[in-house]
Amino acid sequence: MDPIRFDHARRTVLSSDKRQTGIGTLSEKTVHAVLKRYYEPNEACHEVPCGTFVADVLSDGHIFEIQSRAFERLLPKLGSFLEQYDVTVVFPVIVRKEISWIDPATGECSKPRVSNKHGHVLDLFPELYRIRSLLTHPHLHFRVVLLNVSEHRLLDGEGRDLKKRATKMRLIPEELLGEIAVDSCEELLTLLPCRESLPHTFTAEGLAKLSGASLRSAGMTLRVLRELRLVECVGKEKRKYLYSLLKQNS
Repeated sequence: MDPIRFDHARRTVLSSDKRQTGIGTLSEKTVHAVLKRYYEPNEACHEVPCGTFVADVLSDGHIFEIQSRAFERLLPKLGSFLEQYDVTVVFPVIVRKEISWIDPATGECSKPRVSNKHGHVLDLFPELYRIRSLLTHPHLHFRVVLLNVSEHRLLDGEGRDLKKRATKMRLIPEELLGEIAVDSCEELLTLLPCRESLPHTFTAEGLAKLSGASLRSAGMTLRVLRELRLVECVGKEKRKYLYSLLKQNS
């Protein structure tokens, strides 16, 4: 984790966007652009053709792909890249988001408010399930990046307050809070923030409560870890499945 390098990448991307599209507007996928520059400042290493695909970053024989959702779209790419390169999939997690609303008629911008929605490291697992056939590949790695962001939205939606289905203008990374590297299947267990406090047997609901993740993410976490033989199903409690960390990984 290098906050100084991240801030430099952020400032460079925002400055470039303003020069190209005008002050007050930013191109789409700003988070993607900042993370590309954070992991490789040299733009010559960005968007590099590799066979029939294009790598987000190719530097010193290592590929970085930044992907926040829909990991199934990566399957063809990864199948090709992993034959020749080590590949790190970077998964940004928005821990805190401040939202500002812009009046399209006046340009006036409201004071930012903190969104009650936030991401969690376990949100990675529903995406991992989509590429589960590749998870044991020795050249595949992951990096979970924790971010604070700001978002600007137009007051052009539906409803009395014009916020429903409103246009999302820009999502800007503001601060790098942390990075978690996962270089093997076994290291996926390090993403369990409550691992030390887990009881010997637990349910998906129990994991969700202890970790603060959504029930969906907790359930998919256990599904992936079970397929990788890092946890096992040991029975039922009423209608809920009971899980336990396998002894060699506990």
